[in-house]
Amino acid sequence: MSSGPYETPALIASAISKGDRNAEAVLYKQYYSATLYLLERRTGNKDLAQDLCQEAFCVLIERLRAQALEQPEKLAGFLYNIAINVQIADLRKTIRRNTATNSDLMDTIADSRQNQYRQLLKERTGSAVRKLSASMSNSRDRKLLYGYFIQEKDKEEICKQLDLSQRHFDRVLFRAKQRFRQLITGGPTV
Repeated sequence: MSSGPYETPALIASAISKGDRNAEAVLYKQYYSATLYLLERRTGNKDLAQDLCQEAFCVLIERLRAQALEQPEKLAGFLYNIAINVQIADLRKTIRRNTATNSDLMDTIADSRQNQYRQLLKERTGSAVRKLSASMSNSRDRKLLYGYFIQEKDKEEICKQLDLSQRHFDRVLFRAKQRFRQLITGGPTV
């Protein structure tokens, strides 16, 4: 096939269906501006319109490569229908992905439950830690548990206060947690 001028839409469509890459370039050159204009008007977004226009041409060319049009003289209308369908599909995808919620309402709901649960957990943990620490003979362990679990102090701060190394802190905390677990479960230390 020669790469000469393609005088009608039917000749362009026919050439593309026969694998003529030059015809694809002619198609793009002749119909790109009008298709882009259509999509810009529908979307109101130039960048999105360019993306959708490119996608529409890809769909059309793939379709023409796979199968010739029944009415190749209606190539322009076929392209515009593809462009509109691509734009509608993109809009549907955007709507499906839209997860807009009333964030103020969600914050209120989430915070109220979470705060109630945390408050209850903190109270129960605090009570158990106080019981445990009261039964402990080692004042360092009592101070460590109280500072770490009740006052929620940082490890570094407690280490300075109790003159512990980071490594020693971990061992003391581990032993205190074992006693804590025993108090809660009533079972032997693990």
